Amino acid sequence: MPSSPLIETTIPGLSQLIPAELQTITGAAAEPTWWAMLQALRSQLTEAETGLVLTAPLPFLSDLHRLDHWLWVPEGLQGSLGLPQSNPSEAVDLTLPRVLPLALGDPLLQEPFCLVLSDRLSFLVILVPHETTPLCCFSQTPEVLAEAVRLLAQHTARQFPALQAELVLALHRFRPLANAAETWAPFWATVLQQWPTVLASDRPPPEERSDHPDRATLGADLELLQAIAHEVKTPLATIRTLTRSLLRRADLPAQARKRLEAIDLECSEQIDRFGLFFRAVELENRDSHSLLLARTSLTDVFAETVPRWRKQAERRSLALDLQLPERMPAVVSDPTMLDQALTSLVERFTRNLPAGSRIEIVVSLAGAQLKLRLTATELVTDPSDQPRTAPRSLGQLLTVQPETGSLSLKLEVSKNLFQALGGKLTVRRRSPQASEVITVFLPVEPSDDATATDSPR
Repeated sequence: MPSSPLIETTIPGLSQLIPAELQTITGAAAEPTWWAMLQALRSQLTEAETGLVLTAPLPFLSDLHRLDHWLWVPEGLQGSLGLPQSNPSEAVDLTLPRVLPLALGDPLLQEPFCLVLSDRLSFLVILVPHETTPLCCFSQTPEVLAEAVRLLAQHTARQFPALQAELVLALHRFRPLANAAETWAPFWATVLQQWPTVLASDRPPPEERSDHPDRATLGADLELLQAIAHEVKTPLATIRTLTRSLLRRADLPAQARKRLEAIDLECSEQIDRFGLFFRAVELENRDSHSLLLARTSLTDVFAETVPRWRKQAERRSLALDLQLPERMPAVVSDPTMLDQALTSLVERFTRNLPAGSRIEIVVSLAGAQLKLRLTATELVTDPSDQPRTAPRSLGQLLTVQPETGSLSLKLEVSKNLFQALGGKLTVRRRSPQASEVITVFLPVEPSDDATATDSPR
């Protein structure tokens, strides 16, 4: 193939496509995030996966030999990388990557990118180098991926017209997908797990570190979590909207309605959960953890949350008992965040309980505070069953459950969140084998103050 001259083209770099739809990580965290996402893609693409990987200017993920690779590389570099140059005049060997050499002035070479299109997972990540403010841009949104595909096909048609038909055929087999939510839980968990490792070289040596997360690291965690929350919440919000439109139909069969209601509940829980993660991390990044608190009716909060808690327990084959005091005073808190924080706490509590266990939530007065205590009576069906692995730390703020990929706020972050909500959170374990005992204290609104013998210690 003849060498490509320096070109003048109006085709933009991939980072310029639909800028409002691309999520970005800026500054020192950009490159670590880029590498963490490449590692997450590598770990999530299974041995049986079929798909397409399109990259420039280096063969990222080229070790995944089962996938069809298209590589745009600087002219003359393919030899040093041990890559064959694609020659459309010869018979096509589908086991080899297509290598498309470009002149150094080509815009595709200015921003390293990796676009994966597979049966289960479609994702685009771009690293935009800059001396002062590098960017890591990424998206799983089908519209963004479709635009990236269009630009790459357009570029190939101009630079390598003999390969255009083959690329278009390959792209047609793996159109950008609206990926299922369960695909992304382990992906983002892997990103967060990899991120502290690749970021470690940018942190101060151990003797210089304090006992608390530094502000720069928290700021980077916040930025990454904000971007992840957007990528998770956007498709879930779309699914919830479509589900609710179907639920309005009067002719819906009972079984279909039940399943759609379960989908709606799951989407709402995950949207609220990631929203709470972001708010909690945002509070950690402030000089003050306090919020503007107001009179909050716990009667209203429980009326909204308890039915969700029961459904949440039923999905895990658990029973839930709730004991409320005869007189339910108002408390001083933030009603919306308190709802989400209590729901997150119940979800965290129930996640590791074996099926058949019984959860008991007891609400009582404790002096000028209201006490909410969660305990569980576990059903042990097989004494030889191995307990679940303890959650692993992901950076400064989150943990992941290895068996499920589920993310949770670290205990200290949860405690700070309830402190910001005007209350106090304690977590104790009666024995190493027993489940946790979680207690929340909330300040009673002064006009509703009552006396009791119990008090937080």
